[in-house]
Amino acid sequence: MRSLRRNSIVGAFAVALVFFLGSFGMIAAQGCYGPSGATCSWGPGGLALYAGYFTHSKGADFSFSAQNQPAGSVSGLRQQFGLQGIELEMILSFKLAPPLGLALGCGYDFPFTVSSEEVVPIAGAASLSRGWRAEPRSGNVHAAVTMDLYPSLVGLLGIKYEAFQTNFRSANNGLTVPGGGLDTADLSFNMYNPYIGVVYSTASRGNGPNIQLGLIGFPTLLGNVDYRETVFGGITVGGIAAEGFQGSNSIGEGYYLNAFGDVSLSALNLVQLGAYAKYEVTNAACSINVGNRNSSLPDVAYKFDFQKRLWSFGGRLSIPF
Repeated sequence: MRSLRRNSIVGAFAVALVFFLGSFGMIAAQGCYGPSGATCSWGPGGLALYAGYFTHSKGADFSFSAQNQPAGSVSGLRQQFGLQGIELEMILSFKLAPPLGLALGCGYDFPFTVSSEEVVPIAGAASLSRGWRAEPRSGNVHAAVTMDLYPSLVGLLGIKYEAFQTNFRSANNGLTVPGGGLDTADLSFNMYNPYIGVVYSTASRGNGPNIQLGLIGFPTLLGNVDYRETVFGGITVGGIAAEGFQGSNSIGEGYYLNAFGDVSLSALNLVQLGAYAKYEVTNAACSINVGNRNSSLPDVAYKFDFQKRLWSFGGRLSIPF
């Protein structure tokens, strides 16, 4: 059954890739980055469709940590799981008054269900650990303004909003008493990634390849996070019994970085076809009060850290207008 499911997934991806015939990368995902004229991948404006495959064995990693907790209390929590799946994107790009351009886009990821490993350190005792079935999902919208700096160099200024959620189900054991299958955990992360960057483009005369390389990022990440984990039999937080581990707060620390490159060719002077490679990392941190938000369980301040990493490869079909 597992082999059949894997073959179905691979087959679905192959169909999507052939259908879209294109390169999904951050460079394409932000629109027409080439300078006016020669080096723009699909002309001064156009509609582009993208399909790709993303993967990382340690794609998502988040943790909570607190110091000086009473004996028997949860002093931390960490979830780590890989990310892999199919990503689809649609981009509409325009050329504004020279030297400016504009690109608007949206996309959705289709991650595969994976296994997650949870480790829960207990003050004055051994850490507890268990496995979950992780069901991640992600979608984004983005907009960017481009500016021609030199004949082969373009500057970028944009923002990307991404909603990243993961449901954790079917724990293989309980933390404190048998019954882990009844436990649930849910992570909800809304990220606002402003960015600046540059793209270097080269264009071949005639039917030769067009190559683009770029780097974008920003040393601050904005957003909010919410995590809720229920524990059958309860746990101890701050020396007081609690039914689970839950907390939320806004994000104001972290960074976003994306390095990418693609190569494309003109097909029948009608469309651009290409391939890409991309590495993307998102890091966020904040302080979160964990508790049941009532007088019987005082909130305990935990340091929250989150990191999401992805390698992406795929194809692009773009139609100029």
